[in-house]
Amino acid sequence: MGDRCDCISDGEFFRVIGADGRDQVGYICPACGEYMIKGRPFFGKKVVEEMGIDVSTLDVLINYLPDTIECSVTGCENKGYQWHHWMPRYLSEEADKWPQSKLCIKHHREWHRLVTPMMLKRVKASGRPLT
Repeated sequence: MGDRCDCISDGEFFRVIGADGRDQVGYICPACGEYMIKGRPFFGKKVVEEMGIDVSTLDVLINYLPDTIECSVTGCENKGYQWHHWMPRYLSEEADKWPQSKLCIKHHREWHRLVTPMMLKRVKASGRPLT
């Protein structure tokens, strides 16, 4: 699953509400603020619930539900967004160090369908959320 952060600490789960309303759950180190499991910042709701954790009780760290923020694609008027990593996480554990853009759900899925089609097949097979 990946290496843990270097701190000696128990992680804390937090909730992220996606622009499409889906829940994702992160697991972060309270000591250093890094993701506890390197290369796997988010877990799907189903995986966490199988651990016996009620996702609805977790603190919401980020809420991407549609608001006034528009997609980065010129001319797109869709509201709400997902963070698009220019360096996909499945290719590098350092994806968060690369540039990111706010894309609406439609354009985020379209970009990955056209540019990284193998990633979508891996994500669907694993049951992990697209991030």
